[in-house]
Amino acid sequence: QADGSPTELARQVSQRYQEIMVDEYQDTNEVQDCIFRAISRAGRNLFTVGDVKQSIYRFRLADPTIFLGKYRQFADAAKGAEGQPRRMVLSRNFRSRGEVLEATNFVFSDIMSQEMGEMDYTDQEALYPGGTFPPGEGYETEYHVLDFTQDPALTEEKQNRSYLEAKFVARRIAALLAEGFPVSDGQGGTRPLRPEDVAILLRSPGPVRHYYTLALEEQGVGWSAEEGGDLFQTTEVSVALSWLQIIDNPRQDIPLLAVLRSPLVGFSGDRLAEIRALAQGDFYTALTEAGARGWPDCAAFLDQLAALRFGAGEQSSHQLLWDLYRRTDMLEVFAAMPGGEKRRENLLAFYQLARRFEGTGHKGLFGFLLHLDRVQDSGGLRQPPGTPKEEAGVKILSIHRSKGLEYPVVFLCGLGRRFNYADLQKPVLFHPKLGLGPKGLDRETMVTFSTLARTGVALALKKELLAEEMRLLYVAMTRAKEKLILTHSLSYGVADLKSLAESVSVPADPRVLAGCTSVGQWILLTALARPEGEALRRAMDREDLLLPPASFGPPWKIAYHGGAVSQEVVRPAAR
Repeated sequence: QADGSPTELARQVSQRYQEIMVDEYQDTNEVQDCIFRAISRAGRNLFTVGDVKQSIYRFRLADPTIFLGKYRQFADAAKGAEGQPRRMVLSRNFRSRGEVLEATNFVFSDIMSQEMGEMDYTDQEALYPGGTFPPGEGYETEYHVLDFTQDPALTEEKQNRSYLEAKFVARRIAALLAEGFPVSDGQGGTRPLRPEDVAILLRSPGPVRHYYTLALEEQGVGWSAEEGGDLFQTTEVSVALSWLQIIDNPRQDIPLLAVLRSPLVGFSGDRLAEIRALAQGDFYTALTEAGARGWPDCAAFLDQLAALRFGAGEQSSHQLLWDLYRRTDMLEVFAAMPGGEKRRENLLAFYQLARRFEGTGHKGLFGFLLHLDRVQDSGGLRQPPGTPKEEAGVKILSIHRSKGLEYPVVFLCGLGRRFNYADLQKPVLFHPKLGLGPKGLDRETMVTFSTLARTGVALALKKELLAEEMRLLYVAMTRAKEKLILTHSLSYGVADLKSLAESVSVPADPRVLAGCTSVGQWILLTALARPEGEALRRAMDREDLLLPPASFGPPWKIAYHGGAVSQEVVRPAAR
């Protein structure tokens, strides 16, 4: 009712239940909490379970402060009087090895506080091992700092840091698999690591997922990814689109090289370099020169391309696409690769897109390519849902999707991704407690400016956003059962390290944390304070950096990789 008391109907409903139990209570919102109170006899028979450090759904209006309010107000179970609201802290973790838990405890005791994270991470909130694992070595947490600023691959091959980081991760996974890294078999012994035991967790997989799938394929490692990504970002549809682009106009270097490097043609990087050296101008000119000289692989490809181009003008776009599938054995080749069934479904979905385009009265390859450009500009095309099943291979998924899951080995990647403050740029900001924060307008000059209300709302929203990012990091780190590996690609190389060097403290200063631009910088602050961070301090010529006194727990493996990182062979950790 208006005064907050339950209605007569709610009182009647409350008589039906002896106990009401709520799981994942940290994700409750105000409406849900009002319902719980209304049907639970004023909360006296209400039992809730949750971990506020895993509240990661604020974008769905979950309010972790509801949980936090009760957590702080309720008495300990052993001290509370009969009928008084009480809390019981369950601190034993039965999922993970001590190395994973101690790494999590160290990071969050350093960075989480009421000022920065909405709660203090004390001994009471820390995780304590409750499970038993076979003894062994090599399970220490790894933190790899990747500096690609001096890597020639970043400029010579027009590659970006995300792809180079993915190649590094794929090599590390391949090394663990080749080594037969031992993981628990569930019966007190160990067995060699399998690809499906490994998960790659990313904050936002969509823009970079295809880099990781490609890098894993280069290492011959199977993979499976969460559904719902952009169809055009998949390897198979990207190759099909590149084929259509060069059928329309072969003098386009990027799609032409994409086709030549694809599994359908299979030219190596060295072969492409040899072709490139034959002639000036675009790559197609060099390729035709190679064909004229009788290079059999180049001549065969040019014949195939000529055959496809010869009939393109007389075919509808979907007929041409099906002819492409048939002549190149595209469906069969991609179906034989890891995740083949899903790849085939994606290619057939692309074919159906071409049919729908023709069904609207449009005709021709050029018009279809223009249509695809518009589709991509508007946000891409979602992959078909497919048949849900557990596929073998390394799992690639978002941190949100990983909640509630566990994997023997977890790679937490993309830590250098910058925080997204786009929501704070809207003309009018809204906070559930502070209200509206609009921009002001000077009517004489027609210039907008930030108002005091907007500044206050923006600061509150930023604080909540960073607290959510901190909890996402907690969820990601605690998905690992036996080994946790963190990778962080630096945006500006050693300059990133130097910018944090003078701010190292244990615990970290909340003001310094608020000024960081990524989760990776939070981890860097903790790594620079550890004895094993010597490689980082040496990289910036600050071996004299005074370390704060702290209890570090089990050692980490912290490595700085500079120079040609993309070509490194990452050897297994010694055991």
